[in-house]
Amino acid sequence: MELRHLRYFVAVADELHFGRAASRLQMSQPPLSQQIRRLEGELGVELFRRTKRAVQLTSAGRVFLGRAQQLLLEASRAVEATRQAARGVVGRIDVGYVPTAEIRILPRILKFFRRKLPRVEVGLHQQNPAEQIEALRQSRIDVGLTRLPIDEEGIKTEPFLREQLLLAVRAGSELARVATVGPARLHSAPLLMFPRALAPGPHDSILAYFRNAGVAPRLNYGLGSIVGGLGLVAAGVGVSIVPESLQALRFRGVVYRPMGKPGLTSDLGVARLDEPPTPLQSFFLKAIRELFPSQK
Repeated sequence: MELRHLRYFVAVADELHFGRAASRLQMSQPPLSQQIRRLEGELGVELFRRTKRAVQLTSAGRVFLGRAQQLLLEASRAVEATRQAARGVVGRIDVGYVPTAEIRILPRILKFFRRKLPRVEVGLHQQNPAEQIEALRQSRIDVGLTRLPIDEEGIKTEPFLREQLLLAVRAGSELARVATVGPARLHSAPLLMFPRALAPGPHDSILAYFRNAGVAPRLNYGLGSIVGGLGLVAAGVGVSIVPESLQALRFRGVVYRPMGKPGLTSDLGVARLDEPPTPLQSFFLKAIRELFPSQK
């Protein structure tokens, strides 16, 4: 049994006339009658009672009509869902993100998706840059919102937001009493850092900044998370370099200071596998470009 047989049957059941049903189906009447007979033979029941003056559904035909209409509706829905999925209109996209993306980036992206593609599910996974790369390679996420630079074979990145990096210092400390904290002031204060393995590109960019300034800061690799790092700063353990968006947290006991000129910046970017994007990946990139058009 094929879907076309169901369509033939439903047309005849609607019209109760083989000639009108054939015209509606844009076919001649004899082949339509033949197909209905074959369907009845396959089912082993008579679907229509035919006389010279009328065509009527049998009791079996009335039961089959309801099921046939349901099957055709489900088939139509399946086709439309498949087409929508191919256009990126339905489905799921899994997004990895660094914690600082929660402040300015994710809320805007999620709002954009709810407005434009309400039937798309967005899966969220908080991950550091190294975890995002591994998740991309294993197809556990589709895109990553990450700190750049990333230099990994098979990974494609696109920057979309450049932020100034600030120094988080303990409120009331000597460094908090100055308007700008240049690199030369950081000879003695321990600089809290993430281990290089978690974010090699940003780690190396920070050290290059100090190296170019002729400064060798005292590094403390005890940083486990951004918020945890602010707690260590407030406790006087050291200072931390953070993106400017983190100021929105207003962490008690911590103040933020610019690092002078030349300043230090950090790019947020989208990372994905270096292959043709899926429709939802393309839509995600389009959303980023529309939401942050002049931020690069």
